[in-house]
Amino acid sequence: MLTGQIRPVKTRILDVEGTHDEIVAALNAAAVDGWEVDSITTRRLAHYGATTTVEAADIDAVRAKVPDGHQLLAVTSSGL
Repeated sequence: MLTGQIRPVKTRILDVEGTHDEIVAALNAAAVDGWEVDSITTRRLAHYGATTTVEAADIDAVRAKVPDGHQLLAVTSSGL
């Protein structure tokens, strides 16, 4: 049996232009209420939720159980 650790993630892209410092400042100013800068290059912010787990017999089944809007963080085996 495999256990997958998952978490919900929301992302948004900001439409900002300027120098590198101006872009960083705009992203940091927008990163409030649980949002954080995910990528300066793509101007993306992300908001991550609490982790939960899914269980399945194999990795393909674990991946199939990951809901839309969630990311699979880690997979562990619960025994051999």
